[in-house]
Amino acid sequence: MLLAQPIPARRWMPDLEKKMLPVGIENFEEIRTEGYYYVDKTRMIKDLLKRRSKVSLFTRPRRFGNVDVYCPWDVISYCDDLLDDENAEPQDYWSNTSSNEVVRCLLEMSKPETRDDIERLIAGETITKKVNEELAYKELYNKIDHVWSVLFTTGYLTQRGKRPENMWTLAIPNREILNIFMENISDWVQVKAAENSSRRAALCEAFRTADAKTVQRIFSENLNETISIRDTAIRKDLKENFYHGFLLGLLRHREDWKVISNRESGKGYADIVIESQTEKLGIVIEVKYSDDGNLDVGCAKALQQILDEDYLSQPRLDGMTKIIKCGIACHVKDCKVIFEESCYYSQSDEA
Repeated sequence: MLLAQPIPARRWMPDLEKKMLPVGIENFEEIRTEGYYYVDKTRMIKDLLKRRSKVSLFTRPRRFGNVDVYCPWDVISYCDDLLDDENAEPQDYWSNTSSNEVVRCLLEMSKPETRDDIERLIAGETITKKVNEELAYKELYNKIDHVWSVLFTTGYLTQRGKRPENMWTLAIPNREILNIFMENISDWVQVKAAENSSRRAALCEAFRTADAKTVQRIFSENLNETISIRDTAIRKDLKENFYHGFLLGLLRHREDWKVISNRESGKGYADIVIESQTEKLGIVIEVKYSDDGNLDVGCAKALQQILDEDYLSQPRLDGMTKIIKCGIACHVKDCKVIFEESCYYSQSDEA
């Protein structure tokens, strides 16, 4: 007969309360007394003193990680969100905490060779540049080669391998940084396009008269002078958004036009809708990116989408009596434009 063995007394264990993450807290005393996590980096002072440098530049840490590169601010902010909601999704926490001046400086100083490098980076490819990690502050923006070094040391670019003579293989580290590049490029190309007001005016007039050859020529000229998207692994919607945003900026030159982006109309959202109340003219534009370079097919798909989704319905409700359909297909720096025969609506048709 088995006798029940006494259950040993459970050893008392203290209830270890999780500490809080010091998001936005810089005061050391508050971190220690209020129970926040703290990573001690005191031993790094020893390495700093050994270098005996006359000047040391301390930038905000923007690189973190094994093989994969993470932004410390994003990691801490996401962990903080998880403490409140275990189902919280990662967000773009860091991009709005910086002015991104170095990216804009790169774009402003860019020449054709530099623009080609930028296009390769945003396409997910790598470039090889000489990196100097010990630049003096006054030298940071002296020349374009220094800007590449600043982009690397501040975390906008990461390394994919080192070569002789301090040459590094560089790439954009993650999608968050890619979005920063894309947003700044979009703003920059619109500023560059705005510098030539006569060409913008000619583009708008060509849309008004459904002059496909002129629209195609001017739009291509603008693309060739700025930065476009290579035909690589970037998602198709990002490519289309880039050309869509670029064209939108050009068309907003006319002050007497109402230019609307992603407007709800019919069964969906039209890329760009233009309405001129003085002429009762509506222009509905759909932009497509042709991965295979077949621009004719891309234009045909764009025009068919305008019909299938009934994008003409809202301009009609707004009183436009003449509506022009426009399909635009883009591939790298090439584009094709097709206008379909204008549609006229009379008051009796509305009845």
